[in-house]
Amino acid sequence: MPAWIFSCEFSFLGWATRRPEEVSRFAPTLRLVALSLAVLLSLILWAFIIVGIVWLFS
Repeated sequence: MPAWIFSCEFSFLGWATRRPEEVSRFAPTLRLVALSLAVLLSLILWAFIIVGIVWLFS
């Protein structure tokens, strides 16, 4: 799996969990966007892993 997927996911998670005073007034909206992107990347990653395992053993 490419390393950039993990780095993107963890950077989104790290950004989304910062304290509110460290980000702008748009923090709640941007935090939701960052968390949803991290979850989406994680789901895509797991889908590729499962498809790869199924493809290897079929």
